[in-house]
Amino acid sequence: MLARRSYSIFASTMVLFIAACTADVAECRSGYCGNVVGMLYSEPTTLFPPTITRADDQTISNLIFFPLVDIGPDLNTTDPSTFIPRLASSWEFEDSLTLVVEIDPNAKWH
Repeated sequence: MLARRSYSIFASTMVLFIAACTADVAECRSGYCGNVVGMLYSEPTTLFPPTITRADDQTISNLIFFPLVDIGPDLNTTDPSTFIPRLASSWEFEDSLTLVVEIDPNAKWH
């Protein structure tokens, strides 16, 4: 019974998500093309990234906080050259304890 309820919640969430993401391409001429509406099963318990333990909280946090870099498709975390830049335009290790990050000049703080 619980599995069936979870499936129906998931299915309705996906339908709402897909419906919210549809937009007429002709209307989307600027960088802003509408809103994404999502639904979660419960309220978040925390949005502070180091203390997140639940998937719902992580989903919301990912929409709020944009990372400096993402791990590449090969999931290599030991070679910085495989990282995919997000907010950081470049990064380098000054020494074994210091990482120097240059933020993308096009990044906007809201």
